[in-house]
Amino acid sequence: MEESAMPMDESYKAAPKNLSVVYSTDSIHLSSDVPDGSNILFILRDFKGKVFDHLLKQNYRIIGPPCVEYCVAKNISLTDRKRPVYSCTMEGVVACLTGFRNDKELARELCDMIHWMGGSVRNKVSSAVTHVVAKNVIGTNYKNAVSFGIDIMREDWVHESWKNRTNPDVSATDPELMVFKQLPFLGCHLSLFGFTPTEAEHVSEIAQTNGGVMCELTDDSLTHLVIANGVDTNNVPTGIPPRTHIVKQQYVLDYLYLFYPNPRLSERMAVSNAHAQTS
Repeated sequence: MEESAMPMDESYKAAPKNLSVVYSTDSIHLSSDVPDGSNILFILRDFKGKVFDHLLKQNYRIIGPPCVEYCVAKNISLTDRKRPVYSCTMEGVVACLTGFRNDKELARELCDMIHWMGGSVRNKVSSAVTHVVAKNVIGTNYKNAVSFGIDIMREDWVHESWKNRTNPDVSATDPELMVFKQLPFLGCHLSLFGFTPTEAEHVSEIAQTNGGVMCELTDDSLTHLVIANGVDTNNVPTGIPPRTHIVKQQYVLDYLYLFYPNPRLSERMAVSNAHAQTS
């Protein structure tokens, strides 16, 4: 075997010069006749059903037609990965899932789709991770992703990418699919303290637009109490839930700038912040 002139990465190896192709409607029967040590690659139209399950259980190399089309178009060799690869829609994506502790079945499904689209999955966020798929904005992986400036996506991103898996020209990082970024305040229940009515209206609208839920100070679901700039934190009202995070308005603004540097949003938040500082 010789190396391809244009290798995609280390997981792609050169294909044999003389490649034997066998067409079959019964891959289960075909796989049972394969001698031990044979270098065989199964190309399946669908990654589901008894044929796929059988070949997967037998640890055969499995790819999909879009993967073949992609490799031919790029003049690179077929994948040598042990996991099945249906397409290269997520080629180059290194994902980390967070917030799925109580939904392991969904997490497993998402991991399979990412792998089958040529991506990889890590347990923890590091500088090598390119995207974080978050179910909520709570947890160390999420916080680290924000610190590293990593794109934080909704699970819809994986599903929509999978829907486009048959098109070898589509990448999960295309602008059309990157619209599925996670909202920064998803899962946050916020209450405001020390704001003027106008200021509170501005901040509430921005928080809700970005996935937050506004609630009363004494609501058991309260996760964050936002204190207006210029208000002494020692004057925080009593009776709030014990696990509530108490943060200043500036912290919320800085967090939004870091997570979602939208010029229009930044302008509105800057005006909102100026009102608070002059009140």
